[in-house]
Amino acid sequence: MFKSTGNNFGGPQITFKDYQSEHEIVLNAVFDYDSTNEAYRKARQLEIYVPDLKFSKSAVAGCFFAATYEDGDIGTTVRTWIKNRNTIVIEKLTTWDNYANHRIYICTMYGLRGFRNVQFEQLKPLGISLQQSESIGYPSDQIYYETKDWVFLIFSLGEPNWNVKGKHCFLSSYRDFPEDIDAVLPYVSGMHHNGEPGMNILQIQMKEGQILIPPLPQGMSTGTGWDSMFYAFIVRERDKTSNTPGRSRWDIEALMAEKYSRGSVESIEMSGYPSMISASIISSYYGKGNHTYELEEIPESMLGCEAFLIGSHLTGKCMTLQLAHIKFENLNNKKSFTITASAGGPALTFRTFDTSAAMPTNQ
Repeated sequence: MFKSTGNNFGGPQITFKDYQSEHEIVLNAVFDYDSTNEAYRKARQLEIYVPDLKFSKSAVAGCFFAATYEDGDIGTTVRTWIKNRNTIVIEKLTTWDNYANHRIYICTMYGLRGFRNVQFEQLKPLGISLQQSESIGYPSDQIYYETKDWVFLIFSLGEPNWNVKGKHCFLSSYRDFPEDIDAVLPYVSGMHHNGEPGMNILQIQMKEGQILIPPLPQGMSTGTGWDSMFYAFIVRERDKTSNTPGRSRWDIEALMAEKYSRGSVESIEMSGYPSMISASIISSYYGKGNHTYELEEIPESMLGCEAFLIGSHLTGKCMTLQLAHIKFENLNNKKSFTITASAGGPALTFRTFDTSAAMPTNQ
């Protein structure tokens, strides 16, 4: 999570929930601004200034725009992209500038622009069957992906009924959504009855394994052909504290290096002196015997240390053991993590889930 450092349109400070890796960034944020202020009038595009992001330029993505209207919010999608490490840009849309209050929903994945020849893990969609507490439509076109850091969900509802009162809860018929999600999101329906351009945008919440939809405003179309839609990338608020008292936990996912190399440190837990280290690591660095990751942060409680872990070697036609040496350094604001292949094979091609004594290298 981080906060914006400024903007060029007179808006408020914005809080972002984030997942960032070398090739994709998922952001969640909701904020309002006044279309009558002078800064907005002068801006050619909306720019949000933020602390350093993982990469400096993204491909064009999309987010949701809404303007407050007497029968509910009305809006559409607008373009958004990462301009540089400290600037997120949103397309300026003036169609509804006659309505003062504007709202932006960012529930977006930004992909790194211009990269090539990188290996990806292909996700498989999870089967899901939405069940509603009251009939406000017919769920269809459901697509759902889940990772340990974010989820992606699409569904539509045919002929939503705004006469139904109270909040409506949606959940899977065979499994709840992750309970570590708390996000304010947009819900899109058909055009307004009065013929205004754009779509109805309703603010809903995904929380505690449920999707909470408030009563639909009367301005939302209920006619056949104007199905409502939900579409969002949503950051999970994972608890990174260790389940074991006295341990510190550190998670990294999809650490990348050269063209065909990949390392994934799924979790590392370290205890205080005398130290123990527990690690889950997959490494696929063919042709090299060691690799050092420069780290942005390590919990202060983690002193420098080194340890040996035993894993299974991933090459060859038979199962062999791999001894891997790992070393953390946390000195003079320089933070790094080095893996070196020892006995069992010269390359960093192994998988391990092991616990070992850790030898302190600095106090």
